[in-house]
Amino acid sequence: MEQQQRPSRVETQDRILATADELFRRFGMKKTTVSDIAGRLGVSPATIYRFFPSKDAIIEAYAERGTGELQRRLQSVVDSRGPAAKRLEGLVATVIDYNRGYFNKEGEAFKLYVTSVEQNWDCVRVFTSIFVGMLEKMVTEGILGGEFRSDDPQATALILHDCLRGLLHPLALEQATPDDVERRALTMIAFLIKALR
Repeated sequence: MEQQQRPSRVETQDRILATADELFRRFGMKKTTVSDIAGRLGVSPATIYRFFPSKDAIIEAYAERGTGELQRRLQSVVDSRGPAAKRLEGLVATVIDYNRGYFNKEGEAFKLYVTSVEQNWDCVRVFTSIFVGMLEKMVTEGILGGEFRSDDPQATALILHDCLRGLLHPLALEQATPDDVERRALTMIAFLIKALR
């Protein structure tokens, strides 16, 4: 008889996070407890605590999973072919599309997303650094390809990020329609690209 293999630590953490996601959507983050998550999984709360030291740790891991998904989408834009200017526009459009998806479908997840950005959680700081690095890569490639002029790609990337930050913030969608936010963000990046030329 074949012995069933025990799930790995990562697989178990993924199951816990998937269950937390389901319960957060159904009951809200504040009302969902570690005991609720454990009960849904058919394990004791102590089992959950072996993988996550607290409910806050589960919430932060959940947020980190979201920023990881956005990072993967953005990386596919960076790795695509075409002019650097088009890929810069693609980065902006991808963030707006990601924000729109959260805003339209995920009430509790959207609240968490906003909280993580507002409080500058570790996963957000890491993501911001990676995103600025992506902008710098696009600027550098644009300079090398003759599309852009800049003596300092790193400083230019930081300026691009600072100019776009308000429109790429998830709360921008609460202050204007998603289509209007997208239009304004793409207008802004077009203006900034023109300035780089």
